[in-house]
Amino acid sequence: MKHLAVINHQDSFIYNLIQILRQDCGTECTIYPYESLPIPHLTRYDGVILSPGPGTTDDYPRSTALLQAIALLPRPIPVLGICMGMQQIGVLYGGTLYQLPEPAHGAAHKIVWQRTMPEWNVQAGQEMQVGLYHSWALRLPVGTTPLCPDNSFPTGTCPDPPVVVDAYDPANGAVMALHHPTLPFYGLQFHPESILTPGGRALIKQWIKSIQPPFSPSLKSH
Repeated sequence: MKHLAVINHQDSFIYNLIQILRQDCGTECTIYPYESLPIPHLTRYDGVILSPGPGTTDDYPRSTALLQAIALLPRPIPVLGICMGMQQIGVLYGGTLYQLPEPAHGAAHKIVWQRTMPEWNVQAGQEMQVGLYHSWALRLPVGTTPLCPDNSFPTGTCPDPPVVVDAYDPANGAVMALHHPTLPFYGLQFHPESILTPGGRALIKQWIKSIQPPFSPSLKSH
């Protein structure tokens, strides 16, 4: 059984996600309030999930520190950021946030996956209906858009390797999914646990399946 640390950013949907993780995916979940992040005990877990939450990434600097700590592990453990959690990954690696002209709260949109992703079991060009609950979106550095055929941050725009956009919303170009090319960091702007995301449970199960522990030599050694 895989053991996940779930970071709760005061999100009202967190227990819907936990139910899927426990009942559908058979994982053990330890929920941590944002105020009590498990930085000293990271290697006890097979993966970390950064939940959605109110506000912006600036309101959660401890989660940024958590990501930085994971990136420095000899064998970093996988991270999934959802909604604001995805934005935390994007901002850490060179992105900025902007307010959407119209908030998408409880909105069903069709997104497009622009690359084949075994971690999600999706194909390039595949469309998917998803549920959105956000008023902020991730902006990429100048010279890139989510519609680029091979969208990544240009070399030199940030001190660390760039993130790569995997899916976008054709209605407004907003980034809908991303990953880091050298770290096991993944992000979804939409809510996979939402009833508005019919394929969300399958996405979560596939990501859990893709985790191949142990990722750290000291896994569960404490």
